[in-house]
Amino acid sequence: MLDIVEREISRNSDLRKDWKQIAADAWLSWREAAIEYHRDRPPTCQSPDKLTPPLREIWRAARQCVRRKAPHDALRTFLKWCDYSGVERSAGMPIFKTIVAKELAK
Repeated sequence: MLDIVEREISRNSDLRKDWKQIAADAWLSWREAAIEYHRDRPPTCQSPDKLTPPLREIWRAARQCVRRKAPHDALRTFLKWCDYSGVERSAGMPIFKTIVAKELAK
């Protein structure tokens, strides 16, 4: 009986070592794939031939960012939205500033 227990323990410890190596290999391959994806992915900005969102949509996005985020995060989030949506930052900033001024006036 003791021999069976010892054999089982040694077999499980080998299995644990194998799983540790398998997990390490999987992590390494996932990490390499993630680095490759981020290096080779297309830019997030839309091409110039696509239509930009209507002015109303820009106001809505700016309003949501200002109301839902801390001040320093609101601007960062809105600028990311502008980049993603194909809105020039120079066109979005006056809208964002107007909304911030209205919120501060309350």
